Amino acid sequence: AIQKFVVDLAIITKDHSIFDDHTPFETERVQRCKCSVIRNLFALLNLVLSGKVGHPTSPAVAHVRASLLSAPFFKLLVLCTVSPRSIGFPTDIVAATKKTQSSLSSSSQSSQSSSSSSSSSSSSSSSQNKENNNSTSSMTTASVPISTLTSSLLRSLGGDTDIEMVEVLYRIVKEVLALPNLDITKLDYTFSSIKGNADTLTNLMRGYRMLHDSSLLLIEPAAESIASRLVDHCLGYDPVQLAIGKEALLMALSLGLSGTSLLNLILDDTLVDVSNLKTPIKRALGKSVRPRRTAVDDVTDASRTPANESNATTAPYTGEYLVQRLTKGEAFYSSFHSILDDFIARRFSTFVETIVSSVASGNTVAFRLLMGSLDRFTKYKHLEKKIFLQSISPFLGMIREWATGEKSSAESRECCVDFSRKLLRLEPDLLTTSLEGHQFITKIFDHFMKRDTPLSVKIDILSLLPGILAACERATKSTTDHLPKIVKERLNEMVIYDFPINSKDLVKGSKTYTDYITALDLLLASLVSSGSALVLEILLPVLREKDHAHQSTLSSQLEAYVTSVSDENATQAWDMAFNMLINGEHQEDLKFMAVSQICVPLTRHVSSTTAIKIFSKNIQILVNGLLLPTSSSSSSSSTSEGGVNNDRKTLLINRICAYRLLEIMYEVLPGNIIKDKINGYFYDRPDAKGTELTQTVMRAAHATKSETHPTDERHVTHSLIWQYHVSAYRALAAVVMCTQTKDQFYNVFLFKESKDKGELLWENIVDLQSEYKFEAETNFPVVSKLVTSLRADAGGSPPEPHVYGASKKTSGDIKFLSSQYLADSSLSQDVDVLGSFFGAAAGDKMDTSSSSSSSSSSSSGNDAATSSLRRQRTILSQGDRLELDPLNNNPCMPTILAVLDAMESKFGSIYASSRDEMPRWMSEMHVKFIARETHPNIVMFIAKIIINRPKIFEPYAQFWLRPLMTLGSTPSYNGGTGFHYFLRDICVLLLRWQDAIPGGMDGAPPSTPKSAYTRERENEERAGASAFMSYLVMCCPHPTRQILRSNLEIIRLFAERWRGKFNVSKQSIVDQLGRTSSSSEKSTVLYRLSGLHILTILMINDIPAYDKVNDAEVNEFKFYEKLLDNVMFKRKEVYEAAAEVCGLILAYHEKETEKSGVSSSALDMYVQLLKDKINIMFGNQEYDRALNCLYKIGAHNPEFIKLWYLKIFSVLPSLIGEFKTIALRLILLHASSIPELYMKLKSARFESILHHRDADTQYVLLQILYAMRNTLDEAQISHIVAETSSVFSGQHPSESCRSLYYDLLTWVYDEHKEMRNVEALRLNLLRGFNDNSETISKKAYAFWDHHTRLSEDTLTRLEQMFTEMYHPDVEGSWVHSASSLMLQLTSASPDYGRVMFDKPLSDGLFKDYNIDASWQGQASSMTPMFAPSQSQEDASIMHGMMARDFAHGMAGGIMATKAPQFSATMASSSGGG
Repeated sequence: AIQKFVVDLAIITKDHSIFDDHTPFETERVQRCKCSVIRNLFALLNLVLSGKVGHPTSPAVAHVRASLLSAPFFKLLVLCTVSPRSIGFPTDIVAATKKTQSSLSSSSQSSQSSSSSSSSSSSSSSSQNKENNNSTSSMTTASVPISTLTSSLLRSLGGDTDIEMVEVLYRIVKEVLALPNLDITKLDYTFSSIKGNADTLTNLMRGYRMLHDSSLLLIEPAAESIASRLVDHCLGYDPVQLAIGKEALLMALSLGLSGTSLLNLILDDTLVDVSNLKTPIKRALGKSVRPRRTAVDDVTDASRTPANESNATTAPYTGEYLVQRLTKGEAFYSSFHSILDDFIARRFSTFVETIVSSVASGNTVAFRLLMGSLDRFTKYKHLEKKIFLQSISPFLGMIREWATGEKSSAESRECCVDFSRKLLRLEPDLLTTSLEGHQFITKIFDHFMKRDTPLSVKIDILSLLPGILAACERATKSTTDHLPKIVKERLNEMVIYDFPINSKDLVKGSKTYTDYITALDLLLASLVSSGSALVLEILLPVLREKDHAHQSTLSSQLEAYVTSVSDENATQAWDMAFNMLINGEHQEDLKFMAVSQICVPLTRHVSSTTAIKIFSKNIQILVNGLLLPTSSSSSSSSTSEGGVNNDRKTLLINRICAYRLLEIMYEVLPGNIIKDKINGYFYDRPDAKGTELTQTVMRAAHATKSETHPTDERHVTHSLIWQYHVSAYRALAAVVMCTQTKDQFYNVFLFKESKDKGELLWENIVDLQSEYKFEAETNFPVVSKLVTSLRADAGGSPPEPHVYGASKKTSGDIKFLSSQYLADSSLSQDVDVLGSFFGAAAGDKMDTSSSSSSSSSSSSGNDAATSSLRRQRTILSQGDRLELDPLNNNPCMPTILAVLDAMESKFGSIYASSRDEMPRWMSEMHVKFIARETHPNIVMFIAKIIINRPKIFEPYAQFWLRPLMTLGSTPSYNGGTGFHYFLRDICVLLLRWQDAIPGGMDGAPPSTPKSAYTRERENEERAGASAFMSYLVMCCPHPTRQILRSNLEIIRLFAERWRGKFNVSKQSIVDQLGRTSSSSEKSTVLYRLSGLHILTILMINDIPAYDKVNDAEVNEFKFYEKLLDNVMFKRKEVYEAAAEVCGLILAYHEKETEKSGVSSSALDMYVQLLKDKINIMFGNQEYDRALNCLYKIGAHNPEFIKLWYLKIFSVLPSLIGEFKTIALRLILLHASSIPELYMKLKSARFESILHHRDADTQYVLLQILYAMRNTLDEAQISHIVAETSSVFSGQHPSESCRSLYYDLLTWVYDEHKEMRNVEALRLNLLRGFNDNSETISKKAYAFWDHHTRLSEDTLTRLEQMFTEMYHPDVEGSWVHSASSLMLQLTSASPDYGRVMFDKPLSDGLFKDYNIDASWQGQASSMTPMFAPSQSQEDASIMHGMMARDFAHGMAGGIMATKAPQFSATMASSSGGG
């Protein structure tokens, strides 16, 4: 059977006549079955030949061998090897080639993909050929590739001992390979006619390789000929052809192509014609052939045409390169580089000399081959890197000469740098393990980093720096003792000669700037990766620039270096920076930078042990530097004065840096560590107590912070002296906080002054030269949250007055003006007044079109103060968040705040025991704060301290209130005029303090000591509060709406808190009310609105709009005149707001008149003026203005409206829209008292108004009708009910209108009993049950469920349900409503409110019951369900139930549900018979 299959069926194809009567599907199925049988036969024979199945001499094995090992089987085997597709086996070659991209523009990527797969097969070919039969036996037959099975069989058969059988196999191989389509020697290597035969050719070449590996290929094709033809024809291969070419190359290599011949083909420099190639192919070849170029070199060489290359392109490089010149070797290597790289890498030691020689002679392909081999050694672990290093080391000199010699080019330099970088990546220890490697890298770096080398070239070399620095760390003195010197020298030259002194001198975007930033980034990256102090020292001149163009990157990289550097490297960097400090050759700004940016952050980063070692080694130098004299001899001549001052400057700078280092030492190390481990290095005598260092530092710093020094404009400047004092104070504070535990030390050393001894503190640590001009616009989230919380503390909006001892406002008090007048466009817009100022919410844009805020300036030209005027967020070292404005920028601010926190932590309980007087340190600050001669900058600085720590100063608010109010109202002391942010900070502080109430004990909290107040002090505080509030009012207006809103909110909070404790000058309000501006109408509107809102705030807090006693400075007539002028202003928001204020004034004076019983002549004058204004509006037919003003006035004083009803009714018929609604609202104010109102409405055709589809107007008219209901007769009521029912009896869209309509009907039903029988009235009331509104529906039930309408007797009510409560039109809801009304009678029962269970369910007693849920067998017709299982008395029944439960396997449980088994229903007579 097997022989029959092999001879007759195995080799036939689907074109055979046997398949003529088969469908394609059937044919394909037969082919699959045939291939499966062949695969199984091969697998079986593999097992037999390998000895896995049976003994070699057994009859079964002999039978298998005799049946299979024949010429037909050998022919099948060879055909499956070289042409499996002809037998019917599917292949994955076609599928693989179809996956390649068809576009020639991406042929390069496809080439690389295919070459990678071919390389992979090449690298594994030898291992595959040596694969034993175990691999096939370990897999299922269907999963083993046919090529694996045939390869295994060929190897087994080729080595068989049966000579005759092997000769037959040889003959069959020769015959099969002689077939026309299988003769490899006649193959056309252009592959131009492959069409759909790509997989056939690929399998043929793989088959030849397998036959060669099995020693069955007697006549082998010439490998050199195959490779040569590939070289000739590879140019222009498409992806499919390229895949076949790679298989051909692998076949040539397998057939014995020598490495020398292959290398000669790669290095062939014969030019080929590329003019006929298509552009996509040129582009693809250009990507692979063109050497690596940097963007800088592309720009440099864009317009340069090499003299020896006439075909070179002269166009600038734009990201693609069209090849213009190509050699045969370049084309060959570009097509098959992955296979060639792998072949050469495995034999690198053999070919290295030839390759390097070709590189030195300028052959670009040779260098690409060298780099490809290097990449292979880097990528694959099975290739030992030492082989490459040992092979390349003798020839590194030739490569260096090629890159640095006289004939070198930019391309050779780039290639050499690239090679060096990858060489260091392959072997990071190259500089220490190989002398040749060390010399190579060192000379390359030294050559290309010379002074005359352009920076664009040095950038490439800097990429080697991380590897070189890492080598320096591991270097031995025998090989690399001179390398750090070379590196430092060359890098220094680059920084000095190639880097600008000022980075902003370069134009951003220029080539010079780009080169500079690139080089700087490479240095910074090397610094972070290596942690080398050498690079840090090189970068010092760059880091000292205060406002570098690349500052953000510099800061982030320096921070990354500090946080990642090891303690060992950190110590080296610290010592390097410290040596710069003690070395007099360096400039002063470099010393400052070295200490602040290197020593200080490194000290914070290193461990305590390392910090102790650092300071132990240098403590003598630090302290001795502090003890040097700071002033020169007064006998110095004028000719040497400049030199003396320069020496003083140097000495001061050294001491500033020394104080800074001492400060950080006491900050990071505990006091006991300094005492036990560092003091001994400073004072090592036998009598040492351990405190000598601390005492010396405190004594020196205490003296320094009060020293006076003569200044000049060049050397010893005021700024330098100020920094000197500041550094001493900060060091002293650090020492005190670290070592002292008594508050007297804090007071004496850090706060106390002695003018008699000339020991001034604040004048020395505060910059007195700067002039602060704060601005209004700010956007600080911290302040925003703080101030926004004030409203919450005050109880929300509208706020309750937070005044101790003051009574709460009643509900009848007047209200604030609506915020709509400050809205930009929409009357409904309501922006958080504080949030909109301090931090605009998303979508709320700040209006800055006419901003008049001023920026800060400094008369002394202090750049640091000027550039820091806009406050920014930062994090203090203590973890506190602080806004850095000009005052917080003072270096002493975080120090003082830390001191206050430390004292509060240590001595807070002591201070809390006595609130009658301030602590001594606070008293010192208070004395300085209130002294007249104190400089304004000092006053603001102390105020800023209080603002930053309000909780510490709050218990002593009674001492600070008046000085802070004085500061806030004095522009020369608080940073300029206007409601700027510093003034706002003071306001927030005073509002935050609950005890900050001016004016004596009546407004103070109970905890305030009585001794704190005297009558004189009370008057002073009231006067101060009045001046402060008057100043806030004067500064309130602003041309930006958000800021104005915030200012008004703050004034409002103060007015509520300080009610009755202040008066406000009205002159500022009058000026705002009369503000005119020809250039900006918007500014005029906002100024007038400011005055109107302030008047409202004052009146709501019991301060009259005009007080003859306190406001005598302003003429009363002029005041009212200015106010009433705003009623005639053209902008709606102004005249409406003014009308509201007028109404508030009328209401206020009416209230005061009721109290005193005396009318004011001024009020009469004011009322008359207001009437005249309204009459003018009506006279000018400005009905909209008149009605709006009357409505706003009437909202606060309805009595004033009575005078205008005649005019209102006269114009009512002609009004439309919202103005008609406003007129009706005015009528509503006195609807119950207007005589003959019904007739007037009738004449105004109120029916048409009622039918007009305007819900607002309808609702107001309904309110009027409801209000006038008691003045109507029966006929009028009937008319109104009929008209309203025609509009509202259905589902009117307005719920409020329907609700008021039903209220009117219920009133008519109750008050006019004669109308109860009117069917329309009753029907409309019944429709209330069916209303969509739950509120109205409940109202209807409550109306009808009353004893006056429905009886409380059950039967009577039931009868009424069918008589009075039924109507055909409401039949749909009658059942529900009638049932509910009947059940409602149960609520009259005495037990209706009693609970069903007197105890909660959790207190119940629970028992387990066995429930029999089955119904079968329970024949008793009246037996309740589950009754047997619930009967506790009948033991026999329970026993029977339990027995049945056990029978069903459910003892003690519930029976499972069973399929229903119904029985016939018993007849009704069965029970009787």
